[in-house]
Amino acid sequence: ELTVVPQGRRPRQPITARSSTVVIEAQPLILPEITDFAPSRLVYQEAGASPAGGSSRADADLQIDAAGIRLNWIVTNPNELAALKLVARADGKSLGELWFEIEPLPSGDIGLPEALADVCQLASQVLVCEDVPTEIDQVGSYQFELTAVARTPPESEAEPILAETEVVTIQPIAPAIAQFQIDGENARPKYLIPVTRGAAPPTITLTWAINGGATTTAELLPVPGPVGLAGNAVLPLNPMGSTLITLQATNPAGDTVARSVQIETFDPNPQDPAAAAAAAAAAAVTAAEENGDETGSAPEGAGALDEGDAVDQERIAPLDEPPRFD
Repeated sequence: ELTVVPQGRRPRQPITARSSTVVIEAQPLILPEITDFAPSRLVYQEAGASPAGGSSRADADLQIDAAGIRLNWIVTNPNELAALKLVARADGKSLGELWFEIEPLPSGDIGLPEALADVCQLASQVLVCEDVPTEIDQVGSYQFELTAVARTPPESEAEPILAETEVVTIQPIAPAIAQFQIDGENARPKYLIPVTRGAAPPTITLTWAINGGATTTAELLPVPGPVGLAGNAVLPLNPMGSTLITLQATNPAGDTVARSVQIETFDPNPQDPAAAAAAAAAAAVTAAEENGDETGSAPEGAGALDEGDAVDQERIAPLDEPPRFD
């Protein structure tokens, strides 16, 4: 409304004019928005040795490194960002969170934290981050949540600005036996080893190497049981009989690989059972005779009759005359 008051001696009525109604609308609150959030890949393979016989380039690319699972995201209106919060979960349980503080600069741009400086770029009011390391590298299944914290807090009933990834899996390496040797040579399925009767039990030297990851376990059966993925051991054999030796490796996914060797020992100079029994009996008789000669005693029962006691051949009964009956 505008009023004009005329000047002069003659009184005049003020002139008033009113404008139409002017409506001033509140500007909408500009908030950051997460338009994309995903891992660099959904499946990784744990770090470790390549399978026996080599691996393909694709398999090598799958192996996780010290940076762990990597993430990518795009955030619009980054100038309105105060921070980014990253949460990692496994089996529904939180493993912890990372906070990335965003600082406004006098130029109107934003300052990125050191952890994002090399993996994020700011262009046309869009923050693009690629291959952000999480350092999660253990076998398992994981899910990540990213929250954009606005510099101007939204209304209390507004939903948080967040996004979640799909489940990311780090798989264990399937174990493979790269080496299994007996006495320096590649192990054969079966061995026959001669052992002379009475000789000391024979021994063999086992050498092995298993390709696998940090979660791979190995066993040498029946003894010594759990062993490292590479090593050697000296094992005694059954002097007469059969021994089954098994090298086995397993990962948490249940993948198992095994190699077995059957070792049988035998007497190279076996005796006929009948001949052996006759020889044993003869040896026992000889030993008994030698024992008797050494002591000078006669066998039991000997000497009951000696030469000095002659038998009266004319006496036919203990009594001189047979008994009579009246």
